[in-house]
Amino acid sequence: ALTVGRRERAANTLSSRKWKALPITNDLGVVEYATDGIGLLLPTSLCSGQAGNMIAKRLHERFVVNAAAEAPAGKTFETTTTVTHADGTKKSITYSGPAGGAAKKSPPFSRIVAIPHTEGCGSSGGDSEDLANRTLIHHLLHPNVRYSVLLEHGCEKTHNDAFQNEISKAGRSTEQFDYLSLQLDGGVEKCFVSSADNFARAFKRMPLQERTEVGLDKLSIAVISRDPVPDHVQKGLATLVRAIIEAGGNVVCAGTIVAPGPFVIDLFEGGDAGPTDGRAVRDEETGDLVVPKTLGYGQLPAENGLHIMQTSSTHYVEMLTGVVGTGVGVVLAYAARPVQSHPMIPTVQFGLARGSNSWSGEGIPDTALAAGVDLMLPKPPADAGAAEEDATATALMDLVLSVASGERVPVAMQVGNTDFQLSRGFTGISL
Repeated sequence: ALTVGRRERAANTLSSRKWKALPITNDLGVVEYATDGIGLLLPTSLCSGQAGNMIAKRLHERFVVNAAAEAPAGKTFETTTTVTHADGTKKSITYSGPAGGAAKKSPPFSRIVAIPHTEGCGSSGGDSEDLANRTLIHHLLHPNVRYSVLLEHGCEKTHNDAFQNEISKAGRSTEQFDYLSLQLDGGVEKCFVSSADNFARAFKRMPLQERTEVGLDKLSIAVISRDPVPDHVQKGLATLVRAIIEAGGNVVCAGTIVAPGPFVIDLFEGGDAGPTDGRAVRDEETGDLVVPKTLGYGQLPAENGLHIMQTSSTHYVEMLTGVVGTGVGVVLAYAARPVQSHPMIPTVQFGLARGSNSWSGEGIPDTALAAGVDLMLPKPPADAGAAEEDATATALMDLVLSVASGERVPVAMQVGNTDFQLSRGFTGISL
């Protein structure tokens, strides 16, 4: 991780903030702090992507949308799901929670989603294969994923056995997931019935989720940007990042926010003690402060702190997919125009009012931007300074923590504006 300069100001106040996490014990017996609990249908390749998406939507309808959330007397939650098999037989499974504490408990899945992608058919190997496999495995093992079914087509390079090998190489148990094959198991409808059976069993055995208050040391977020970020907003973001880092949390950055500018200068030269990390150096020709990359695309960090992820393009969704592969629980994105959310992980967007509702000139009308983002920062005064920067940091912290605590769902996720796209690295060769 990169070393960030400490500063006695708003960051100290923000560092003491709390949020309500979902403590999840993984297969290694380690407690991880999730921002959500989801079910995942993971297509192992391009070839099973759309079938996986169709199945996930039907699973979500059955186990989430149609789940009866009103508990009878003496129980915190109860839902009954009926699985209809291909031969016409039906089986009902009832899942219920124990008595007491209803206010803080909810069913094990808030959503069931798929992440169809464009890789895995077998066009190449090497770096393209390593990048795709690493990123997908880290999505599968993400703390927010409570249960997953992997779906292969059957003839691809990245079939179920290949994924089991990758899971084992990561030191994790392959038995925590179930595996289906479109070819081997008889097509889409039979795979849906089998996956419904699998999810019903998982639904029944999982403990109820209960959020608990924790500090920022248990928070991991990404800060990304596709569009150029105004200077005073960069400084506000730097205050936010500094607060999380000083509390012991984790921040992964990518995109224009890490280009030479106030964000980088503030973090590495704006501390009370002056310059910090010697890896942030001035370019001899331009004089710009340049920060090295500490993570590969979709790579898990070895320790909490500030990390800069390497990207091979400026494609926003590729960047979004990569930072989620690093294990973050919330993505915070600056948007001059509304952008997509990740399908698995809440992506909160904020924009900056320009004081115009006209389509002329640069940008889009404030009303159009406000409809697609989660927070509109006010147009700053000409002499914007520390007060405006601290106000920006506080507003953004409020937004991030409300989403991380499950109190708010980002606009893009509400309307289904989500996307997923793996990078093909610097060669641009498909796997």
